[in-house]
Amino acid sequence: MKYIFLHIPKNGGTTLQRLVDDQYPSRNIYNIPDHEREQRLLELERKSNFRKRFIKVVKGGHFAFGCHRFFKDPEQVRYFAMLRDPYTRAYSYYRYVMRTPIHYLHAVFSSESITFDDFLERGDLNMEICNGQTKLLAGVEQREECTEETFALAKSHLAQSFFLVGIMERYEETLYLLKEQLDWKRPIRYQRLNVSNDAKTALTDLQKEKIRALNRFDFEIYDKALKDFDQLLAGVPPAQFETFLQSLES
Repeated sequence: MKYIFLHIPKNGGTTLQRLVDDQYPSRNIYNIPDHEREQRLLELERKSNFRKRFIKVVKGGHFAFGCHRFFKDPEQVRYFAMLRDPYTRAYSYYRYVMRTPIHYLHAVFSSESITFDDFLERGDLNMEICNGQTKLLAGVEQREECTEETFALAKSHLAQSFFLVGIMERYEETLYLLKEQLDWKRPIRYQRLNVSNDAKTALTDLQKEKIRALNRFDFEIYDKALKDFDQLLAGVPPAQFETFLQSLES
């Protein structure tokens, strides 16, 4: 079995990638950094089946669903993604652009003094938080439109191709499920975090309304994933999970 870690922006993927690096030999990992995304995807597609057999994990930048088709037996490839509450994801993305000079939108945000409310109103700026999770799960780039067909594709892919969908707000529990399902043996170097809901609660009712309008499909995807996640954890003995928490290495 091979695994593809779908890195959806602002969903804790950078931390997760470091943890994956700790669990597998580098020769078994195929990295696709954002600045080389197209080139690395093309290289993966063109690799011989002999060389691809050494790949255990594909991870890296914000590529969309679909590169499992590059392997000889696509049915033996499974995906993982981390989802996030669309409210906090939208605000986190805005803050990230504001503080990151190398982001392609930063100059516009700075020169035009874009506020969060402006951001929510500007369709030319907010495409990546407009059902952005649904689009990547469906195999659609973030700056494309999200349609009913896109939504249907995302749901189909989640049902058929994902071995686990993690929840950003439930990071430690997600790590527990990953460890169990992938049989990770090495220590997990992760500093326990107290995830705050301050960003969500600081939003005005009008801002929440705008975010919900922009993310109708993302909210449905997230709510379903959260219910499935709770079901997976329902049978886990509390003492077993507590032992896992104590094993985390910061």
